[in-house]
Amino acid sequence: MKQVQFHHPGVPADVVTCVDVPEPVATAPDDVPVAINVFPVNSADLLTLQVTIREASLVLRTALKNP
Repeated sequence: MKQVQFHHPGVPADVVTCVDVPEPVATAPDDVPVAINVFPVNSADLLTLQVTIREASLVLRTALKNP
């Protein structure tokens, strides 16, 4: 299974990596593993990678007030 990881803020191209990780397993009798083939990365995710959470929050609030 592939997983996108980052360990510190920065330019997404520099800090995001795609790594192989073990497949998840059901840990309880009523657990059901679900396969996800694709997932989106939105602009808020990329912004959060580049700045602190407080800075990202201020930028997003400003953007929402001024569409």
